[in-house]
Amino acid sequence: SAEMIEEAISVVEPLRRVFQEEADAEHHTQKEEPSMCMGRMMAELNNPSSQSTQTLFHRLGGKDAVLAAVDQFYERVVADDRVNYFFDGVNMYRLKSHQFDFMRYVFSHGQ
Repeated sequence: SAEMIEEAISVVEPLRRVFQEEADAEHHTQKEEPSMCMGRMMAELNNPSSQSTQTLFHRLGGKDAVLAAVDQFYERVVADDRVNYFFDGVNMYRLKSHQFDFMRYVFSHGQ
């Protein structure tokens, strides 16, 4: 329902801002790793004008890059006292697997 979507957005939006700020800082202070830093991923996600014929999933670096981003995201989440209590008792392996599957689906336009 629309109410559930609004509630989900209200929870996710502050997280997105925190991780965007961290990704921006990381992008400016570190060399990019082969797996792709979060800053590059955020830049690619914010660039809808890309003319590439590849899916966003492949432009982001494919399986390895998206897995690395999911791992980095959840490492930061569980280390952040503002939100980590949401994940108490959660099977993180399963959660990461579902998150990766979701991102792969979305970034590949359902292919």
